Amino acid sequence: MVAMISAYWILPPEGFAIEFLPDFVGLCFFSGMGVLMSVVAEFYRRARQQAHERSLELAKANEALRDLSAGRSYPDNVYQVRFRLLLMLTISDL
Repeated sequence: MVAMISAYWILPPEGFAIEFLPDFVGLCFFSGMGVLMSVVAEFYRRARQQAHERSLELAKANEALRDLSAGRSYPDNVYQVRFRLLLMLTISDL
């Protein structure tokens, strides 16, 4: 959208026609950089979301292990928690 606005108002001649090849190439690079930055930002957002979800799972697993080591009540899914913790640690080492 910004590329169309700049083609209309900034590049000569007025309108959507682009007269010179360097202007067209510059406009393509400008549009490509905008798309590239949007894709990188989306990948970054997804990575942060996954890291947050994993940190919550690890906090939950740590709490279960703390309860287990303190001799308090054993959760019903203690083996599932231990397996998930080992799986996450194994995956993070790869």
